Formats: sequence, structure tokens, C-alpha cells
Amino acid sequence: MSFLGILIVTIIFSWFFVWFLKKYERVKCLIDKIQGPTALPIIGNLHQFRLNPDEFFEQAQGVAYMFREQKGLRMARIWLGPLPFVIIFGAEESEPILSSNKVLHKLYHYSFLSAWIGDGLLISKPNKWRPRRKLLTPTFHYDILKDFMPIFNRHARTLCSKFDKLIGSKDFNDIFHTISLCTLDIICEAALGVNIRLAHGYGFCYPYPDISVGSISVSVCIRPTF
Repeated sequence: MSFLGILIVTIIFSWFFVWFLKKYERVKCLIDKIQGPTALPIIGNLHQFRLNPDEFFEQAQGVAYMFREQKGLRMARIWLGPLPFVIIFGAEESEPILSSNKVLHKLYHYSFLSAWIGDGLLISKPNKWRPRRKLLTPTFHYDILKDFMPIFNRHARTLCSKFDKLIGSKDFNDIFHTISLCTLDIICEAALGVNIRLAHGYGFCYPYPDISVGSISVSVCIRPTF
């Protein structure tokens, strides 16, 4: 390659690097306005977290709760290497994001799920998500959902009976899995007409692969060497 060619490539690369650095610095300044632990250059807060998915999320929740106690805000930010993550766990703080029709672009992390669930509503791009969501909206109209109230109530009573058994227990109980089984029971019976009775201990072969794939996807995101 001639000297002129090398010079042109160097100039283009330098321009792109400066442009990226300015854009990244702007994002960093905005993100760092949100409360969170002090981050180190390059590695961020990686040195403060265990990279096992279950332990990672417990620690992330702990960070959010810690700053809530200090400043009363129900959100916090952490840096995983050069990537910022904002933890939001308040209903009022979550509503503007979850109800927005503009915040639809998913991070690249969701691409790891495509081989598992395909390009459905969860990870599809906005131009595909909007028309499909519009088709589904009438299905969840209140008048239609009223017909399924007996199903909702029956499974809700089963869930409450499980929680009643935990009252007074001094052991730590993670209710996420219990609620997930109840949710899946409701979806399968209401949408498919099949009661798989996961909450009663039946059909456990189905949710475990989902849990495993979900755990693997999270591991890939937080552990680049996975």
C-alpha cells in the first residue's frame, strides 16, 4: 500500500475514533448522573460482581436497594466493562419505559435468544413489532379477559395456598420460580385450553429447559469468555 493510501486510512480511522470517543463520553456523562457504585476505567464494576447469573442478579438488586436506602431513588446504574446498565425496580419509574411506543429497540444481548424463541414479539425490531402488536391488542381487551376470570382466580388461589405454607418460615424462599409456574399454568389454560398443572408438580420437564437456556443467555452476556 502506498504512503498516500496509509495516510488516508489513518485519517479515516482517527476521525472515526474521535467521533466514537465523543459520543461515548456524552453517554457516559449522562449515565453517571444516575446513582451507582464507583466504576473503574475499562472494567467498570465487573470486579465487584460474581459472574454466576443467579448471584449476579442478587448483587445487582443489592446495589439498587443500597442506593435506595441512601437517596430514596428506585434506580441505580452499573458498568459492565464499557457497557452501562440501569437497574429500575420502582413501578412509577418503570411505567414510562414499559408503556413507551418509542423505546422498542433491544440491546444486542437479546440476539442470543433468537435461536431459542425466534424473532417474535419479545426481540423483534420496531417495524415488525408494531403491526404484530396491533393485531394482538384486541385479543387482550378487558371484555374478552373477563371470560377467563375463573381460570385466573383458580390458579391465584393455588398460588396463595403455596405462599400460606411459607408464612413463619425462617428460610429464604425465592418466589420467582413459584410465580413463573403459576403464570405458565394460566397462559397455557387460557390461551391453549390445556391445564398442565405445573404448580401441582406435573409437567416439570417443560420449564427446566427454558430456565437453563435463559441462564445460559445471561451467562453469555456477562461473561465474554463463556
